[in-house]
Amino acid sequence: MGISPVSKEVAKCAKIVIDIILNPLKTQLLIDSNSSYHGLYMLVGQAIKSEEIWHNIKINKSIEDIVNDVVKEMKL
Repeated sequence: MGISPVSKEVAKCAKIVIDIILNPLKTQLLIDSNSSYHGLYMLVGQAIKSEEIWHNIKINKSIEDIVNDVVKEMKL
């Protein structure tokens, strides 16, 4: 760890920080900003939208719930 695209001061000033990196889940950027939006949120969000479009369905489960299920299942 220890590497971030912005300084700790900049990260702390942001209301929301989302890092698209999947591994590790907690990057230095997320640690500095106290954010929990790691790359898995973007991946799951894209997957949900793709499934809805391809299968003409609406997925009602929240991204947070799906991410939590994936993290538990994969023991991340």
